Amino acid sequence: MAYRDKDNRKKKSWREIDRQKGGSRHADPRDDREMQKESKRQQSSAYHQYKRDLDKVFSGSDDVPEHLKAVVPTGENAGKLQKLGAIKRAKGERELAVAMTDYLKEFDDLPEDYDLLLAAVDYPDEPTQGKVLQTLQKMIGLQPIQHKKQFILKLESISMLADDDDLRELAEELVMELR
Repeated sequence: MAYRDKDNRKKKSWREIDRQKGGSRHADPRDDREMQKESKRQQSSAYHQYKRDLDKVFSGSDDVPEHLKAVVPTGENAGKLQKLGAIKRAKGERELAVAMTDYLKEFDDLPEDYDLLLAAVDYPDEPTQGKVLQTLQKMIGLQPIQHKKQFILKLESISMLADDDDLRELAEELVMELR
């Protein structure tokens, strides 16, 4: 403790005052650190187990954990999840074209997922672009739109470059709705 100059009384430091209040990092740091380490350890192991379970699901393994069976598509739609992931991960027109063609061979509908639709808008086939825009049009009223500016830019380019008049009109309508 430090002393005051005037009357030689002991004056408490700010650390000691905070420690008495119990609201400081200096109050009892060992207990707090131990609790943080323990919670990190528990969260870390649970997180890693969850990631391992998800890896099983996405790798196509038949050994799907019980808590994920309700969410994972099974039967005919088992490969749908992997094909959708390929569309999202596609980089460049060639990869996107391959992934979209592969998906559209087996499935007619496009899921209501903004990330997927943002990637699928770049597909060069106009009828497929029409499906993408129709799905986007359904979603606009139901959910808040993500990637709004990117969609507007892509829709504007479709409205300028598309050969199909219906597709061009739909793209223009969507641009107006998004603004």
